[in-house]
Amino acid sequence: MTKIKCRGILSALFLMCIFVSPVQGQAQSNQNADRLEALRELMEATEAAEAAAKKVEVKIKTVEAEEKDEAAEESDEPEFVNCYQYYQETETCPKEQCNLGCLGGIIYEDCEIGCEPKPCFEIPLEHCPTSVCQIQEGCEGVDVCFPQNDYAPPRCGDLAYSGSDVECCPGYVKRCGIEFFDGTCDMAGRDSIYGVPICLPCGNGICNQFENACNCPEDCRRRHTINIEYTPIQPRRSGSK
Repeated sequence: MTKIKCRGILSALFLMCIFVSPVQGQAQSNQNADRLEALRELMEATEAAEAAAKKVEVKIKTVEAEEKDEAAEESDEPEFVNCYQYYQETETCPKEQCNLGCLGGIIYEDCEIGCEPKPCFEIPLEHCPTSVCQIQEGCEGVDVCFPQNDYAPPRCGDLAYSGSDVECCPGYVKRCGIEFFDGTCDMAGRDSIYGVPICLPCGNGICNQFENACNCPEDCRRRHTINIEYTPIQPRRSGSK
């Protein structure tokens, strides 16, 4: 009896598997299909969101670039060029603000070639980056690119103060002129640190420091000739004589 009963129980279980399993399998299959569909929809939504984010990013960059171009057009100020970085990225050296040659300016055979920034006074006015340089009235009465001062403008310019942003202090006048060893004069100082007038105590009868026969003949009388390449033009300022 025990064996028959067991067989009956096993037969009942077998019959349940036969009649129940297909229903359960279909339910499981439906659940899997629903999960796959939900996963597919999630992936599509994620891809759509990423595509939308990329479009927004591109639009932002485009707007920023347009705003930068508009700002540059409005300011009309030349942008500062990082000569070293520009040369590394493009292998070209922009001649307006940079010099290509031996690094350090020392020329020798097999030297290391690099792109280095020009001194401000060697940069043409139209390419003068005012973020690192400044525009001053030069010795020929026209604006030039010149190095920025590393200090705030004083109330007035004292001995050897260079710049047209303030007038000279009482007893000083703005003068230009470089005297060479042969007695010739360069009154313009083009492309050099001497390209803007400096404040001198010219007229006190003493040939002071920074004065010479070119920028202060009143105090430093000496036979000299004018460099015919330049016209000795004194800056048109109220403090000039």
